Parts: sequence; C-alpha cells; structure tokens
Amino acid sequence: MYWGVVVFETLCWLVFFSMLGTFTYLSYKRGRILPGLWFVLGIFAMSWIEAPFDNAMYAQFHPDFHRLPAIGPIGMTQGQLPVIAPPGYIMYFLLPALIAVGIAKLIIKRFDTNRGNTFVSCGLAVGITWDLSIEGLQAQYLHLWTFSRVVPGLAISNGMGLLPAYIPLAMAAFIVFAAVVVGNTTPDGDSVVDVWAKSKTTSPGVRLGLQAIAYIVLCNVVYAATYLPHAITKYAGMLTQTGVLVPYPGKIAMQPESGAPQSNGALGAIIMWGLLIGCVVLTSWWAKRADRSMIAPSLVSASSLTDRAPSLAT
Repeated sequence: MYWGVVVFETLCWLVFFSMLGTFTYLSYKRGRILPGLWFVLGIFAMSWIEAPFDNAMYAQFHPDFHRLPAIGPIGMTQGQLPVIAPPGYIMYFLLPALIAVGIAKLIIKRFDTNRGNTFVSCGLAVGITWDLSIEGLQAQYLHLWTFSRVVPGLAISNGMGLLPAYIPLAMAAFIVFAAVVVGNTTPDGDSVVDVWAKSKTTSPGVRLGLQAIAYIVLCNVVYAATYLPHAITKYAGMLTQTGVLVPYPGKIAMQPESGAPQSNGALGAIIMWGLLIGCVVLTSWWAKRADRSMIAPSLVSASSLTDRAPSLAT
C-alpha cells in the first residue's frame, strides 16, 4: 500500500469526521442546524459528480486507493471511483471555504468592506490557492491522480501526466459559493438558504425539509455548472494536449477516447475558460443579490434595535 495514498485517505477521513462532529455538536448546543452542517450534507450528496468529472478530464487515481463499486454514474471513473471521494469532498471544499470565511470576516471587521464582495474575493483567492497547492504538490511528489488529456494552453506537464491550469478556477467557483452561504449570515446565524426556507413556511418540520432539499440541490447545481465545460470539451473532442495516456500501466487500462476527432483545441480552451469565468461571475452576482435582498435587511434591523436599546432602557 503506497504511503501517499494512506496519508491522503487518513487526512480525508479525519477532516470529514472532525467537521461532522464539530458542526453536529455546535448545532446541538445552539438548538438549530448550522449552515456548516447543512453543507456537509450538500457536499456529500454532490460527490457523485466526481466520476463524470474524472471521465471528462481523463483523470485516473493511484491504483492503491480503495474503490467504490462501478454502479451507475459513479462507475465513470477509469479504474473506479475511490471510496475516499465523498468524505474527501468535505475536506476539499468545506475546509477552504471556512478558511476564506475567517479571512473575510477579519477584513470586514478591520476595513468595513462590502460583505458580499469580500466573501466572494476571499473565496476565490483561497479556493484557487488551495486547489493549486494540492494539485501541484501531489502531481509533483505523490502522483495520487493525474490527467491524460486537457484543452491546450497553460497546462503544466509532469512525469505522470498533465496539470491543467483551469482546474483551480473550477474548484474555486464552488468554494466561492460555499464561503458566501456559510459566511454571510444574519445576526441569528441564518444563511441565505435558511432565510429563504423560513420565508416559505412556519412549520419547523417543513422548513427542515426545504433546507435539506435546497442545500443538496444548490450544491449539485453549482458543481454541475463547473462540470459542464469539461463535458462539452471532452465529448466534442477538444482535449488535444496529451500527457501520459496510461499513467498506471498494468494496473489501470487507458481510458477510451470520446469517439470524436481530437481537434479544435483553441475553441475548447475558449469554451473552458469562458464558462468557468462565467460560473464565478454568476456566483458573484447571486451572492450580491442575495445579500441585498435577504441578509442586509436583517443586519439593518438588528442595528436599529441596538441603537434603540438605551432609550428603551430609560
């Protein structure tokens, strides 16, 4: 068993159970489910998209990873999807989102910056740095996974394959969304999703159901949006830059080609970068609109109550 796989799997499980335990405990103490715990559910539920993502990116994982059975869409990863993918997503997406939230709150407190813009900016910066660090370090030293085909331009070659420069932007797009929802909350600690659910019903049970569905659906939709340009370029045969086509010979066979002629790489790069940048822009627009319509009014109300408190006391 390769030591790098052991370390990575162990870290994923430790972070997953730490996040789950911490948010469960805090939710119990506060008598309400916190946005962070809802995100554990939502991110776990969207992790099935990893397999179609792998297929579209010609990604393969080290053969020593423990594998899930090849059932339905999760069987699209060449060599099968690692067991660690669902819990590992919590570490990969929620942890950097929380780091971005912490940094954003410090900036807002110190410089009184716009809340929506700050959460988006910090989520984007931390997300890109986070993914680029993990992708780059593992590609250079651990070879835990690799990509065999990418759209041309800005791809970094290494001994095991390619490291496409657009992957950090794709991952950061979701981290921006997570940071905005978890960080930009009302004085009561409600995210924009929680505020929306409360506006639809007064029944606690129905509200919980709406929250669960909303977090799961939103996580899947946002992550699927980052998958879309990868699917388009893959199935249109635009991944013209190749690395090591069989990164684990004798262990995992070469992934079959999409069937389309591998051409129009420049157009593929435009589609990839254009749609990924569009995902970030759309998330930023949504964050600002949600802040104005659902979060800002509660902050103004709380501020008004605080200002009136001395006069009420007298």
